[in-house]
Amino acid sequence: MKLPIVLATTLLLSGCGTLMNLFPDRFDNVEYARLVDLNVYAKISKNGVTCQRPDEAYRSAKFLEVYSQGTMNETNQTIYSEISSLVTELYQRNDPSPAYCKLKWKNVETATNDAISLSGARIKK
Repeated sequence: MKLPIVLATTLLLSGCGTLMNLFPDRFDNVEYARLVDLNVYAKISKNGVTCQRPDEAYRSAKFLEVYSQGTMNETNQTIYSEISSLVTELYQRNDPSPAYCKLKWKNVETATNDAISLSGARIKK
């Protein structure tokens, strides 16, 4: 008799993680501020003549990636992991060309624009 109850409870609890991904996260002003900061950095950097190592942007991207792992659903974690990956590629590149930097920053800008639209549409409390 206890075995069916244990199995049902285990299945119910294991399914909660995927069910929670169906509900959007609540608006988070810390996340939103870092995301906008990274977006502005990308907009400014994509028009630069030279390509400098993006220390500040790298920290912001890593912050969002780690922050999302402890506070957000899988969809947001994936978004921030992808943004972090884009910035990390640029950060680790030795002597990148201006064309490479412009393209990479344009990709970061597009990804952060999409995330800002998604994040800004959440319920604010």
